[in-house]
Amino acid sequence: MNLELMQQLSQEVHSRCFACGDNCNEGLGLRFNIENDKVASIFKIDKKYQGYNGIVHGGITASILDCAMVHCLFALGIKALTIELTTKYRHAIEIEVETEVNAWLVSESHGLYSLKAQICQGNKTKAEATGRFYRATANS
Repeated sequence: MNLELMQQLSQEVHSRCFACGDNCNEGLGLRFNIENDKVASIFKIDKKYQGYNGIVHGGITASILDCAMVHCLFALGIKALTIELTTKYRHAIEIEVETEVNAWLVSESHGLYSLKAQICQGNKTKAEATGRFYRATANS
């Protein structure tokens, strides 16, 4: 995994991304690092992204998990599009609490990539996802 490559691809193809884009003023502002064979981001989620009072909106949760998996692929030098995302909501994710998302590659075959991601607060897994991604082409 390569941090510089991940940052370069993120800026090149994700600069307006709601979750991580440098050119998205109202976004989540996620910043990713590499830890062993995973990407990780530590952040707090603002109240403007809540669904029920004090709880992160489920769509925001899914966006964070998806973005982490995409950044895992960026760290491997791969641009890919999400073709399937399955999210499990285990516990409510609290607003304005230190939160961590991690993502890692599970398998790859013929330009199809399977990844996993999880969101934790404290030592508790609050949500997790599996995703399948297809290598992006010039026409994608």
